[in-house]
Formats: sequence, structure tokens, C-alpha cells
Amino acid sequence: METMTRQERAELSRVARMNANLATKDLDAAGAEQIALIESQLARAYRSDHEAIKHLTVKAEAMIEECNKELHAICRKLKVPDSFAPTYQLSYYSRGETADKVRRAELRKAAQTAVAANVKLGKAKIERAVAKVCTALIQEGLTTDKAKAFLASMPTADALMPTLTLPELEQTRTTLTWAEQKQLLRE
Repeated sequence: METMTRQERAELSRVARMNANLATKDLDAAGAEQIALIESQLARAYRSDHEAIKHLTVKAEAMIEECNKELHAICRKLKVPDSFAPTYQLSYYSRGETADKVRRAELRKAAQTAVAANVKLGKAKIERAVAKVCTALIQEGLTTDKAKAFLASMPTADALMPTLTLPELEQTRTTLTWAEQKQLLRE
């Protein structure tokens, strides 16, 4: 089997890094595109003259009319004057739950957090793939057993940062003294 020259390995490594750089930029662009899509969904509104809304309004008005008749009948039995009888009314918010500024902020923050996590994960996968390619290219050029052993001894991310579980976290929890709690509150 023919081995690659040092120059070929260097060129392939450079191309792998260049492709990773482009892929990283593509991830940033895709993340920005997803945020823009979420923003457009948050701003979406259904006008009251939209066919689906008109259909729903007719149905809702009929249901409300029936409920109001029933409420008035109950009020008459209880001798509550009609002027004091409760009534249901229909209102329509063209933006639905996103009409509320607080809810929009919650949804926006959730989207930004999810997109940022996905972009970060994607970048990590790209870096891992480039590292794998570059490692294979370097490995091809190693000639001594010592160099090969050194390369093989490099720890993985999983070995460096194992997954935590909630029970493990609870075991590491320490109880602070009252003085320590007060000190933390001052900081």
C-alpha cells in the first residue's frame, strides 16, 4: 500500500480545515435563518376575515348564544334579574398567544437557546470530523512506535467529561452554614 507524501497530507489537512470553516459558517447562517423563521412565526397573525377564522367565529357565536340562553334560564330560576345575568362574549386575538409580549419573549428565548445549542452541537461535530481526518493524516506519517503510542494515548471528550446524572449531582451537594449563606447573599 502506497503512503501519502508529507505534502499531500498537509494539503489534505488544509482542505479539511477549509471545508470545516465553510461548514461552520453555513451552520451560523442556518441558525440565523431558523431564528428569522421563528420571528416571522411570532409575528404571524390571522385576520378576522380569514376564511378559517370566519368559519370558527360563526360556530363560536352559535355556541355562545346557546350558553347565554342557558345562563339566563338558570338566572330566572334563581330569580336573578336579567340585567345582572352573566353573559359570555366572543373576542378574537389575531396573534393568538403571541399577542402577549411576555409569551413572545419566552418563545423567542426558547428558540434562541435551542438554535444556539444546535449550532454549537453542529460545530462540535464538524470539529470532531476535522480532527479525525487530520489525526488519520498525521497517523499515516508517523514512523516510530513512540509517536504512534502518544497519538493513541490522547483522551477523548467522553473520557474527559463523563455524563452527569441528577442522583450524582445530589450526592455532591453540600449544605452551607448560615454564615456561608449570608456571605453568598452579600456577593
